[in-house]
Amino acid sequence: MNKIYKSLKLRAGVYYWYWQRASAMSPPEVLHRVSEQGRRFGWRLKRFGWRRFDAPDGNLEANRNLMAALASPVGADHIDLLTREVENIRARGVTLLGLEWPADALKTLSPDLWLQDPVTKKQWPGKQTFCFDINYRSASEHSDVKFVWELNRLQMLHPVAMLARIRGDRSDVAWIMKVITSWMQANPPFRGVNWSSGIELGLRMVSIAIIVACIGEYLTPDQRRQIRTFVAAHGFWLQHNPSLYSSANNHRVAEGLGLLLAAQLTPDLPESPRRYREAVSILQDAVQTQFFADGIGVEQSPSYTAFTLEMLAFAALVLKDEPEATRLNPASLVKPATALRCFLNEKGIPPNIGDNDETRVVSGPLGREPRYVSSIIAAVEGLSGSKEPPPPHDLHIRDLIFGSSNAFRFPETRLATFAAGGYTTYQESSPRRHIHLVFDHGPLGFGTIAAHGHADALALWLSVDGDPVLADCGTYLYYSIGPFRDVFRATGSHSTLQVGQDSQSETAGAFNWKRKAMGRISSSAHSGTAWEVEGEHDGYARRYGAVHRRRVSYDGDAIEIVDRLTGSFRDVDTCISYLLDSSVVPELRSDRTVVLRRRGSVLGRIIFSGPAAHTERISLSTVPFSPQFNRLTSTSRIDVRVNSRPSDTIKTRIEFT
Repeated sequence: MNKIYKSLKLRAGVYYWYWQRASAMSPPEVLHRVSEQGRRFGWRLKRFGWRRFDAPDGNLEANRNLMAALASPVGADHIDLLTREVENIRARGVTLLGLEWPADALKTLSPDLWLQDPVTKKQWPGKQTFCFDINYRSASEHSDVKFVWELNRLQMLHPVAMLARIRGDRSDVAWIMKVITSWMQANPPFRGVNWSSGIELGLRMVSIAIIVACIGEYLTPDQRRQIRTFVAAHGFWLQHNPSLYSSANNHRVAEGLGLLLAAQLTPDLPESPRRYREAVSILQDAVQTQFFADGIGVEQSPSYTAFTLEMLAFAALVLKDEPEATRLNPASLVKPATALRCFLNEKGIPPNIGDNDETRVVSGPLGREPRYVSSIIAAVEGLSGSKEPPPPHDLHIRDLIFGSSNAFRFPETRLATFAAGGYTTYQESSPRRHIHLVFDHGPLGFGTIAAHGHADALALWLSVDGDPVLADCGTYLYYSIGPFRDVFRATGSHSTLQVGQDSQSETAGAFNWKRKAMGRISSSAHSGTAWEVEGEHDGYARRYGAVHRRRVSYDGDAIEIVDRLTGSFRDVDTCISYLLDSSVVPELRSDRTVVLRRRGSVLGRIIFSGPAAHTERISLSTVPFSPQFNRLTSTSRIDVRVNSRPSDTIKTRIEFT
């Protein structure tokens, strides 16, 4: 009876998510979701097992382009990197998203390993539960599902397989196969939490493709058959569970990549030609749908743009020798990579705009990768043969696959405005200082749900000498923090203006918005080192009759921000906030000035001016701050509270020391 209750409770949570999403669905999508549920109901009754996908020994084709890239001469630095990484994995375990999986767990390889929540130590639903009955979005008994998924991508096998190819060490091959066998024992097809999301299956296919390219020649017939069975089940799932309509974001790209690799690895299976054609269509279409015409990623998140680019670059590599009609031209990725480069500061690190869950396609070294975006730009440039020097990035096995260079430079002065994608970026490099500024005047995010966007229209991000000053609140976690997820996405957690207590855009679940602010650029001008850009958004037009307009300008010495509300409203309470990086210490002076210090040195000051009669107060507050996924701390926020009238303007001047 208890099992029945738990099963009904899990399904109720899943259906509640669909009910929330229905408000953002078009009629065709509603029909698609109904059909999808009908198909999944049939799967639930069939109880698939590995035997259903048994693929007797046949072709297990390593992609020749991937093999050629991995067969290129490897420098001593990369060999040292691989050796250290493999030794760490075998001796100390792995650390993913800040959490440790101990070495003894990877030595015993108990099937329980693949379902264990590393925070609560409880087991996620496994072989007894149909994957689509698991309410991983709000499972109160567990922590964030991303933790268990991170290990199940099998990305710790990337450096092991690459080093096994270099050393020809059969013990590494045996351990890799033990890992795959253990995973299959714990995760029969379509049962358990590790079959719940297509993006996870797509990334596991990348792991298998790298493994086969590195050690395929060492596999026995039984081992080839085992991997073919693994691939066949993943290909079947990916073919029949597409992320369409409002879900056709980076998940769809991952599914397309996984489907492509499944078809290439097992070309003799009857379904492979169809899967191949479908995958190529998905990936070619993604080049158009996942980026605006000016190259900005539709997710409105630099990290997710980089992740999508990495998937497409991997696909372009494996399709390199195919006929032109089924090829993915690496040159088509250059414009998004060039646009993404504008978000990098002097140290090669972008602001933490929108969601950032640190998802990677190629992993090694494991763990945090602060210059991930830089590495992906370098990968695209290496793959496309671009002559533009790549930005600074850390040594990575990704360099071996894509032929990335380590040379880099930044231009002395650069102003770039992306009208379609909705950003203006400015970078100045001089003997006096390095300034990097990003101004958001664009849409909330991708499609009707804008899953990874934050309510940050007209927000600013500022870096001085390579370190953030005006920062972003970050992401923290996805599924296990309940309403706290909304705090990190809210307008009040960003450096922009808020009316009343309301966000510009209104949420409808952890990855959904029921009302979205529309931002746009209204004017721009520049002359020499001086420039100004004005943007506006309508997030408060319906509720308050007010449109927020913000003009940002730079005169070579200071940044000036002018905020005003226009419309038919009378008086409204507004709060202009500036979120500081946790390394910045503010000091509020009595003359409406805030002095900013870092490590005891003065960075500059922020001076406020405006309708003094209506200004309630300037204050400092402490707010949640997440510089990395699964890392929570606090930082300071400057709040300027004003009872605004249509004619009022509030000026903020940022002067540098």
